[in-house]
Amino acid sequence: FLGRAAAAEAQGRLRDAVTAYQEAIGMFPDFGVAHWRLAGTLEKLGRLRESARERALAVRLGVGSGDPKAGL
Repeated sequence: FLGRAAAAEAQGRLRDAVTAYQEAIGMFPDFGVAHWRLAGTLEKLGRLRESARERALAVRLGVGSGDPKAGL
């Protein structure tokens, strides 16, 4: 799912990327990287409240801006 989400995001298909990240999270709710990347995509869409919620959850799961797995 992350590969599909990243590809969609790279092609500017942000809504498709959101869907793919959400599918990954649905299967693996504690997957912090997916929450972090979803937060970034939601931010790009201007969905700031949702982005903040996902980012906070990712941090609680141990992922942050300095984490190379977060793709930043």
